[in-house]
Amino acid sequence: MNYRILTNNPTMESFLERYPELSMYELNYIEISASDILLVVRAAICEGAVLVSNPLSGVRMSSQSQAEKKPTSSRRDNFNDKPLFSFKSRPVSFNPYKSMLISDPQEVVDFQSLKIIDEALEVYRKYAGLRTSRRSDDTISYFQNTDMNSLIVAISEVHVFPT
Repeated sequence: MNYRILTNNPTMESFLERYPELSMYELNYIEISASDILLVVRAAICEGAVLVSNPLSGVRMSSQSQAEKKPTSSRRDNFNDKPLFSFKSRPVSFNPYKSMLISDPQEVVDFQSLKIIDEALEVYRKYAGLRTSRRSDDTISYFQNTDMNSLIVAISEVHVFPT
């Protein structure tokens, strides 16, 4: 199975260049918002792509225990039918960078992937007013690295790295 990375993180290309074993991943860099990346991913899912990474990575939730903040794995098998979030909790920050790992299109639409991305889009829509646009360079770098680390976790679930 082949995979694609859809991202608005400008550091992702240089990251992938440092690791030739990751050259099999097609990188699509798009200068759009994180929520718009989710819309692009949703369109790809409607064309048969399967969601591999967690669309809510980078959204920090409050009023929840640490174990409930996110799935323990980015693998879609672990999502099952459990909701990714609870509307009783409130996200306190959104990462402006989003990198998503999806499979190349399959013959049929994966409705579990569609459900997951729709739930994530609802979180972004519900709390859109909490996002801020003014950030320091250090904060921007932090968000880029956090996004990159989330993608590394997703890649490590599907890619066996040589030792």
